[in-house]
Amino acid sequence: MLDVRIGVGGARRNMQVARGAVPVGRRSRIDVTPGDRIAENPSRAASHRLARSLGSRTPADKTRIDYRNVRTHQFGTAHKGKGYVVKTAIVTGASSGIGQAVATALVDRGYRVIGTSRNSSTVSDPTRGVEYRDLDLTDRDSIRSFVDALDGVEVDVLINNAGESQCGPLEELPVDAVQRLFQLNVFGAVELTQLLLPGMRQRRRGKIINVGSMLASFPLAYRSSYVATKAAIKGFATAARYELLPFGIDITTVEPGSIATGLSGRRTKYIGSRSPYEQRFSSAISVLDAREAQGISATKVARTVVKAVEDKKTLPLYAVGSNAPVVFLARRLMPRTVIESVMAKAYGIGARTRGA
Repeated sequence: MLDVRIGVGGARRNMQVARGAVPVGRRSRIDVTPGDRIAENPSRAASHRLARSLGSRTPADKTRIDYRNVRTHQFGTAHKGKGYVVKTAIVTGASSGIGQAVATALVDRGYRVIGTSRNSSTVSDPTRGVEYRDLDLTDRDSIRSFVDALDGVEVDVLINNAGESQCGPLEELPVDAVQRLFQLNVFGAVELTQLLLPGMRQRRRGKIINVGSMLASFPLAYRSSYVATKAAIKGFATAARYELLPFGIDITTVEPGSIATGLSGRRTKYIGSRSPYEQRFSSAISVLDAREAQGISATKVARTVVKAVEDKKTLPLYAVGSNAPVVFLARRLMPRTVIESVMAKAYGIGARTRGA
């Protein structure tokens, strides 16, 4: 196994390999093989010599690192004159939306990123530098196969992001649809976490970030099943913090507010054609869709996720978007019934009425 160490020279990071060196920017990478030596602070002339020897006109045109021959370790702080090492992150649901933005941000910060998708061969807009692998969190065999295929890769960071959204009146939600949603949003993520924890515990390091939703803190009518899954995944993280911290493992939740990722068009809706809930359901979901269209970008959420990954003291909860600081302060100061009334009016479903 080859240890890869990236040195910091001035404002640029560099890698020296075998006969020379090549500067490595945020998105430029090179092939390395066992026996190559990687050191710090190479010269520009050596960079161009190696570039020519590898058949490339410019140092930035190198092909990817072959990470199968690379041992990953915990990052240290990159001080001048000292190196740091590649850290591996798994991002579930990395083919679009928040997952894609997080994967991109981590690659840009020097992480090796393994991104998952149900069918990695169909990813329409792959992020350069991300290794896409198949993972279906609704299939326990798929989860175990994915972990087995890691084949000794030391996973430092797990981003539990993959999930689906659904809405509908509680009375009309199909039970099998609710069960599938829990398998994808909760049970699949929990099982993946369980399978990766032994390695993190043995190495006494690791970060686990669950991507939740502010709806877990501020539930909305007709989103009961989705809210329940996000509250559940947050509950796992909040309670497990006490269990994992003695082993050097941090776990937390990032709760985004309204996000402009096109999720509203993919949200599964369950509502009967003659449902007694139809009018208020349509009102609430219309407001929700409009707010999401004006919501924050996935890139902004990704910045918060990366902050959670790299914070030395990980917070129990991170929230971003939808005026998070203000609304969480209001939640602490105001009675729950007041918050409930404000939410109902904001989404056009009015106050509760007897006999309605």
